[in-house]
Formats: sequence, C-alpha cells, structure tokens
Amino acid sequence: MVLAPTGETFSHVATPTDACQVLTAFCGIQAPDNIVQATQLRLAGNAAAGEGRFEEAEQAYTSALQLLGEPTRPVSSTSTSSNGAAVKVRAGGAYLVLCNRAAVRLQLKRTHDALEDARAAVEQAPPSFVNGWVRLIDCHYAAGQPAEAAAVLARALTVCPQLKSTPEYRSIVHALKKAGCKVSA
Repeated sequence: MVLAPTGETFSHVATPTDACQVLTAFCGIQAPDNIVQATQLRLAGNAAAGEGRFEEAEQAYTSALQLLGEPTRPVSSTSTSSNGAAVKVRAGGAYLVLCNRAAVRLQLKRTHDALEDARAAVEQAPPSFVNGWVRLIDCHYAAGQPAEAAAVLARALTVCPQLKSTPEYRSIVHALKKAGCKVSA
C-alpha cells in the first residue's frame, strides 16, 4: 500500500482490516465496519470463483451487498479526513461486487440475474470502470442480445475510451461482427 502524496510504502498491509488501520493511523480516515466486512467477503468470493466454486462465490458477493445495503445506498458520499480535507467515497465498492457477482452468475447460466448485476455495476461505477462495461457487454451477448451488446459497446467507448486498449476489446469486436453487428474497430 502506498499513501499519496507522501509516497510512503507499507508492505505489511495484507487484509482490508490492515488497510483500514493504516488509513486511520496515518490519514485519520475511518472506514465503516460494514465496508471492511463487505471487502473481506468480496475477496472470499473472488477466491471461491477462482477455484470454480461459483455458488459459494455468489453467496459471498450477495452477503457483501447485504452488508453494504445496496442498491439503496447513494452512489457516493463525502467523508472528512483528520486534516479536514473532503474525501469522496463510493458506496463501499458495491459496483465491484456487482460486477464480480455478474461474472459468477454467467458461469452458473443465470444470464438474466447476471445482466441485472452488470447493469447496476455500470450505473454505480465510475465511467472509467472498464470491467463493468466488459461484463455488461458479455451479459448481453450471453443473453442472445448481440445488438444490445453492440449498443453498450458504442456507449462505453464514448465515456470509457480506454476500453479500446484492453485485450477484451478485440474479442468483443470479433464476436459482435460474427453475430452480424456493425462495429467500428
């Protein structure tokens, strides 16, 4: 973990709890317990998904979202650090959890649920969150909606031009062209 603007490096930060302790001690920023617990659940879900335990991953992500109170929480709020600076905080990173849950729901062949999660992730995420756009495109494509996937790609490129430089972009364009969609490469 590197703290800006000092650039001080902390190599012993291994868990979300450790990160919160560093932020509190050095920046005066207190992370709410539900966000720390939700982050731990997200990481557990990531580990389960990486090992192919998709139902377990889905449950971990769902529990994380319940802790965050999503999707009813506002997208962002402002917190104040110990030095009085305003710090913009996204609502616990729910968009990360939603994006990940969409991926495991695709693996579980629950395409409609995956599509709902991917839409919510894109709505809550910063526009530059490439993974959210890719996941939404993938969900539309998996749902047999290549025209919708192409429309999402076009919209994504207007707000997230860095999508074009990802490895996924070429695969997306190829799949959409193969499905008969007009896509500019």
